[in-house]
Amino acid sequence: KVISESLPQVEKFLADKTSAPEERVALYEETYEAMMTEFQTMMDSLSTDEDKAQKYYDDFVEDYKTFNLKAAENNPDNEVALIVLQNLMGMIEDAQAEKIITRMPEEMQSDEFVVYLKKGLDARKTTAEGMKFTDFTVEHVYGYDRSMDPQPLKQEVKFSDYVGKGTYVLVDFWSPWCGPCKREIPN
Repeated sequence: KVISESLPQVEKFLADKTSAPEERVALYEETYEAMMTEFQTMMDSLSTDEDKAQKYYDDFVEDYKTFNLKAAENNPDNEVALIVLQNLMGMIEDAQAEKIITRMPEEMQSDEFVVYLKKGLDARKTTAEGMKFTDFTVEHVYGYDRSMDPQPLKQEVKFSDYVGKGTYVLVDFWSPWCGPCKREIPN
C-alpha cells in the first residue's frame, strides 16, 4: 500500500497554507492518480478472490473518502475543494457536501457544477420526509377521454387543493391517451 503510507505527508502538504494553491492542486491530482492506479492494480490482483477484493474495495472507499474530505477541509478556498466535490458526488452525505460548499468563496460557489449540486441539495431538503409538501400546479384534463380533436377541456389544479388537509393522499399522474394508465383507473 504505497499510497496509504505516504498519505500523511500528502495531507500535511495539502493543509500547509504557505504553499501555493496551484501546488496543492497539483499534488492532490498526482495523489489521486496514484491512488486510482494502486486501486486498479490491487483489484486486478484480487480478481480471483471475491471476498478479499470486496474487503479491499470497502477499505479503499473509506480511505478515499477520508482523504478527499480532509483535502477539501484544508483547501476550501481553491480548486481542490471543487475537485473533491466532483470526485465524491454520490458517495458522501448531503451535510458533508454542504459543509464543503459553504466554506468555498462566493466565486467558487457560482461554478456551474456547484450551482447544480446546491439545487439538488436544496430540493432534497425541501422534500425530505417530514417536511411540508412543495406545492405545484398542473393542468387537469376533463370532459373527453382522448387528447386528440376535439381537444379536451383543461383547468389548472394545485397540489394544495388535495393535500395538507390532515389525510394521506396518493398522487398518480396519468394521461387519458395512455392505455395502461386507463386500465389502472379501477384500482
